[in-house]
Amino acid sequence: MQDAVAGRSEAELTTPGPEGWSAREHLGHVTFWERLLLESYIGGRPATEVTGLDEAALRDFNAMNAANAERTRGMSLQEVRTQGRALHDALLAELKSRPFDRWMEPRFADDPDERPLMLWIAGNTYGHYGEHAEYIRLVLAAR
Repeated sequence: MQDAVAGRSEAELTTPGPEGWSAREHLGHVTFWERLLLESYIGGRPATEVTGLDEAALRDFNAMNAANAERTRGMSLQEVRTQGRALHDALLAELKSRPFDRWMEPRFADDPDERPLMLWIAGNTYGHYGEHAEYIRLVLAAR
């Protein structure tokens, strides 16, 4: 994902593409989901507290993403990048701090399928990076 934005100007990275999001919003989006993963899914803090969104918004991915995109638009590109790097470093440190078996435990104690926390880790990290790197490339190519 960082390769997709490397060497690009601030104007290129902050100009919205055809779908309305700029590269900055995509970077902020990934940071939002990494924060939710680290502080709520792993850290146990309520998602409302971590995101600043109410329960209704948290039940609607489109509402969550739209609220975060709007929040990100109010930030400088440098702020978005700095927050993203700091959050990613904190997440990596947390992932390295525990044995792999910990991440294979069910995320929800009452989950009948016993889906491991690793599914959410994958979805909010490497599963997300490639998807948004491609969106960023499409936004930049639309110029």
